[in-house]
Amino acid sequence: MPSLDVYLYGAHVAALEMLAPLQYRLTYNAAWLDDPNTMPVSLSLPVGAAPLTGATLTSFLDNLLPDNADVRERWAVRAGLATAEPFELLRAYGTDVAGAIQFADPGSDPNQSSTSTSEPISDAEIAARIRAIREDDTSWQDPDRDTGYFSLGGAQGKFSLGNAGRGWYEPTGSHPTTHIFKPRVRGQKEGELIEFITMTVARMAEINTATVELGMFDGEHSLVVERFDRLAIDAGASPGAVPTIFRVHQEDLAQATGVTRLQKYENRGGPTYRDVLRLLDAHVPDERKAASKLTFVQALVFSWMVLNTDAHSKNYSVFIGPDGVDLTPLYDVSSFIPYAGRADDGRPRTDSAFRNTNLSMRIAADYPAGQQSWFEWGAVAREAGLSRVLVTDWASAVADSLPQLIAAAASSLPSHLQTDIVARFVERTPIRAAQVVAAIAR
Repeated sequence: MPSLDVYLYGAHVAALEMLAPLQYRLTYNAAWLDDPNTMPVSLSLPVGAAPLTGATLTSFLDNLLPDNADVRERWAVRAGLATAEPFELLRAYGTDVAGAIQFADPGSDPNQSSTSTSEPISDAEIAARIRAIREDDTSWQDPDRDTGYFSLGGAQGKFSLGNAGRGWYEPTGSHPTTHIFKPRVRGQKEGELIEFITMTVARMAEINTATVELGMFDGEHSLVVERFDRLAIDAGASPGAVPTIFRVHQEDLAQATGVTRLQKYENRGGPTYRDVLRLLDAHVPDERKAASKLTFVQALVFSWMVLNTDAHSKNYSVFIGPDGVDLTPLYDVSSFIPYAGRADDGRPRTDSAFRNTNLSMRIAADYPAGQQSWFEWGAVAREAGLSRVLVTDWASAVADSLPQLIAAAASSLPSHLQTDIVARFVERTPIRAAQVVAAIAR
């Protein structure tokens, strides 16, 4: 029976067996059950002596891989596989997935691999990778070189590299990556620019947000996201010392709640905001609950403000540790403001298009942004155990300053990236900000 060893922070914690295609069994090792630092590979797969099987395990493993079926097939062909079965893809690419989990053939510790190295990569080579994804967003790997064994979840074209402070490198074997490159966003022209602006503004709004930059490489650009599931430990003050990169255990909320990647949106059966609050209540230590809940509520409100229509369960994650969980920084935060309606719409039609934009999580019974009143947002804050006054004051301050924040972030782009889409984002934001200010004031 095919099997893989499962590692977490360098410890062999479990065995994964494939019983049949899309049918698996996970068994935690006895030593891991007694370890004082024990933790589950997923909140949906609790630590225990009994083997775990069924749809929840299948969904968890499947969620570690790209959503795009074409990407999976290309990876399968590159690895010499007959099918894109998730177990076999994890055998080939599972040494560097999101979080700290690693998969390896039985008896082969992935962290002791003699082939695990980091090779410098030039700006010209990075630019070639960027162009490849712009031309074909299933091209997540470089066909001309060994690009490592990482697996990134999600639907958008992307790739991952490392940078420990001494330049970009291409990981091979099990060497960790540190940054995710997103050259384009499917279905949204220049979406990488809009995501950069929106993520920058979220951080300006004092929301715990992943660090992003717009990287320039030999005439090409890409959104570059610093991985919060990687931690650099200083190797010391000796000349030439390079930090050691550690993986940090985390999972997205589709995995944590046991739903499939096809159910990541609430309207397809994914978690509601109440489900998320219940999960945080159940797993975050009391002394840290307020911080995680505040980040989540701020994320919901900010998504409403900027019309972030893709804030589904796979775009929220939790850190998992021996003492419980914490919500991670926000990531994949963007805005539909530049794209709603028609480009030549006047203010009344643009106003209507904004109000009719559906968000990923509904508040009360409503998905459209225009149907989500501040009374309902106040109820969300109360359900989270937060002060409605404090949340309202924060939201009012962000809404008042939103046009200026968007304009400031947009102005930081190089002149050749001051595009019509970026200009439309800046020009339209005051319309959306006025809607939000009016809703809060009611």
